[in-house]
Amino acid sequence: MLAARMPTSRWVRRRPALALMAALWLSGASCSEKAQIVRVVEETVNLPPTIVALGPTWPSTPIDLAVQAPPSPYVIVGDPNGLGDIALAVFTVDAAVLRRIVVRPETVPTDPNFCTTVTWSDSIDITNLLPATLRTGVDNCLMFRNGSSFTFTGFAGYYYDPCRAFPLISTASPYFGVPTRPCGPGTLSRFGVYPPAVPSALDVNVTFLDVEFQGLHVTVYDGAGHTATATFPPLRLIHRAYGEKPNPP
Repeated sequence: MLAARMPTSRWVRRRPALALMAALWLSGASCSEKAQIVRVVEETVNLPPTIVALGPTWPSTPIDLAVQAPPSPYVIVGDPNGLGDIALAVFTVDAAVLRRIVVRPETVPTDPNFCTTVTWSDSIDITNLLPATLRTGVDNCLMFRNGSSFTFTGFAGYYYDPCRAFPLISTASPYFGVPTRPCGPGTLSRFGVYPPAVPSALDVNVTFLDVEFQGLHVTVYDGAGHTATATFPPLRLIHRAYGEKPNPP
């Protein structure tokens, strides 16, 4: 009875993809026979992330922050290579357009540590000192991540934060500067106005601000540098200091 002859070599067909080859030599049943095995390992192709959903929705009319909280834009992200491949998401606001601003002069403080009281019966018109659009400081700001969700929470408050979307009014004019009385906590709503815009330097507070944020967009990055983007509609907010009327005169 004749034994079946083993072939001297056998090749595994290469699949039509990028591959890494590793050859492994094994000894056969006899010294004269060898089997060559070629192992093909497919490389993983990195694909860009996708934005599955975004929200919330908001009205085109102004949202009064003294009445309700501002929205926090979010995106839900997917990635063909798994969520572990998603690196980060950033939020940007291109510009802020002032629809109305009310600025009131400060009164002489009774407490030198807090210079935030204003003269409610008076206001300073600075509209002609301001450009048509203002910067906000929200430029590629990191978003808070929770699994596959990324959220931006910078649309509230006056207090200084590099990623807070309050317009940078205090630096928008060459006639604006640091307050003449550096007391109390620093805020984006308090600054000094200097001659020749006014007869003499004075400190003011923004007590009412109707602002429309434009050019809101998110960019998501994966580990290979691929991106996905999403755009939100304009957002109009009203900031009111405590004690200011909803429609000040």
